Amino acid sequence: MSLFYDDPVHLVRGEGVWLWDADGRKYLDCYNNVPHVGHCHPRVVEAITRQASMLNTHTRYLHEGILDYVERLTATFDKSLNAAILTCTGSEANDVALRMAQAVTGKTGVIATNHTYHGNTTAVSQLSTRMPPVGGFGGHVRHVPAPDSYRPLGGEGGDAFATAFAAEVEKAIASLQDTPHGFSAIIIDPFFANEGFPDLPPGFLDKTVAAVRKAGGLVITDEVQPGFGRTGSHMWGHQPAGIVPDIVTLGKPMANGHPVGGVIANVDTINASARHSAISIPSAAIRSPVRLPWRCSMSSRMKNSSRMPAMSANTPAMPSSGWRRSIRSSAMCAAAACSWARNSFWTGKRRSRPLPRRHASSTPCANAAC
Repeated sequence: MSLFYDDPVHLVRGEGVWLWDADGRKYLDCYNNVPHVGHCHPRVVEAITRQASMLNTHTRYLHEGILDYVERLTATFDKSLNAAILTCTGSEANDVALRMAQAVTGKTGVIATNHTYHGNTTAVSQLSTRMPPVGGFGGHVRHVPAPDSYRPLGGEGGDAFATAFAAEVEKAIASLQDTPHGFSAIIIDPFFANEGFPDLPPGFLDKTVAAVRKAGGLVITDEVQPGFGRTGSHMWGHQPAGIVPDIVTLGKPMANGHPVGGVIANVDTINASARHSAISIPSAAIRSPVRLPWRCSMSSRMKNSSRMPAMSANTPAMPSSGWRRSIRSSAMCAAAACSWARNSFWTGKRRSRPLPRRHASSTPCANAAC
């Protein structure tokens, strides 16, 4: 098993941005990317403790906290991305997203960059050339050169660089269309974090997205790394890129490192996937793809956030109340998810008589993490 270090580090405690090893040495944590609001955040600890003492089950049953959280979460996206599936990890979310694209398009071919990482399930391990899967890559995957702003494709930056990258994607699409697999989707981290944070010009992905949709494919953005405000200017990595994806995937930063992830898409995409049994994994969970009820606007769902620490101090482009409440919600999601939300929809028919609102203030409600 490969390790990240020559001399093992034995960590025993964390708080905020700090870690301590067994000898009492203190470290500034500049690497760990899942405790999004810091190690052992007191609100996260309190929310998990409270929920664990109240209820621990999966999402075949109704739970207001999950519904409330998903409504607030989807309100931070484009209005077309209006429904969600909860998972345990980003790997699982990407796996589900690929199967959703296959169900919608009827094709199985997928495109990724050649320096990406989207997880460790059998399906998504096919996407990474850095860690080739056992038995090699399947014929349904095509890799395109990762964007490199230092050495741009074609040797020229700007619009020519964007055109060259789109041309590589078009070649990959054509290659897949010449096989029985066909073309279903492209999956990218819109910030290209694993590819080295290239400095890309505005609109870099516009021609690529146009080529994908012209071919009938879907655009999947993996927000495990850039999501929840990590780019410093926007809530989601695809927003500064100027694109609206068809499917968005989230990972453990959603719950400050605890096993909660998600897939965000249009409700029609999710329903189409379920009709094809693309995400009907045999388990105890009962799956019922019904539209998530939208009962409140973003402004009303995310008000009264002044008590949350100013996570967005360096994020002047974002509306402060919505941003801070969203960060607070993501940190609390572990408790709201009842059971770490194993492979489960949170769906439900719109209620003719809404349940009482219990999250109107910034004080966590007594029923679930708001």
